[in-house]
Amino acid sequence: MEDRVESIVNSLKSRNIQVREPQQDIISKQVYITESISNGRTLKLLIAVNGDSSLPTRRHVLEDYCVKLMGIRIQGDIDSTKQLIKDIKECLRYIDESTNDVVYEI
Repeated sequence: MEDRVESIVNSLKSRNIQVREPQQDIISKQVYITESISNGRTLKLLIAVNGDSSLPTRRHVLEDYCVKLMGIRIQGDIDSTKQLIKDIKECLRYIDESTNDVVYEI
């Protein structure tokens, strides 16, 4: 199971919220489905993990998409692309200034 999904589930359990073991979605590998029981009701929980797992980083984050869009090459061993994008506003500005065709290619 993805580390971040496990972290979310453990956080819920630490608050005494019953959560079943999440299952990875068969269509989107970045989505996990689980259920929680509260006051006799079963609640379906969807956990979506951001990031591009095709990049050679240990952690995958929203900035992965910025790095791809901006054409930044990943050199060396880095933990996440957050190290390459110092200010998310820079990425958002780049997205705003890009054409729809460029953004669509991601």
